[in-house]
Amino acid sequence: MIKTVKTKWVTAEIDRIIALVYFIIVISVFIVAILLLPNLLIKFSEVFEDNELVRRGILVFSFLALAAISVMFVLRIRDLSKKARIVFSYLTILEAVKVDVKKFKSEFSRIENYLNSTDWTLADYWVKRTQIEYTEVFLNKLQEPSKIDSPSE
Repeated sequence: MIKTVKTKWVTAEIDRIIALVYFIIVISVFIVAILLLPNLLIKFSEVFEDNELVRRGILVFSFLALAAISVMFVLRIRDLSKKARIVFSYLTILEAVKVDVKKFKSEFSRIENYLNSTDWTLADYWVKRTQIEYTEVFLNKLQEPSKIDSPSE
């Protein structure tokens, strides 16, 4: 599982989540500064006539932005587990394929292209399809009659 987290695909998703956390921190600090330092917005809104109205408007906008970013954060966290599962499944099948390796090269290339382009839906589809195909190939190899020569008498 650690190998999954260290892939470039999952790392990119984690970086996006961390960027959201930083943005949440910046907005939160801005809101706290507005609440604790009323002179901050007075200087900011000197151009407008109603300083209190501008202050409230900026405060409301900041809270709305914080709420929107928080929702995005929760959604990204939920998606991260799905994306990590897709990458884990891909890495598992990549390591598991020992029969007809050449047959699955194009599928692996296709999956990696989808992962690189962050097309998680198609990557998931092709990982599952490749798993099913490989299982069928593997079971067919097991069912083939053994070609062991019996000793001649």
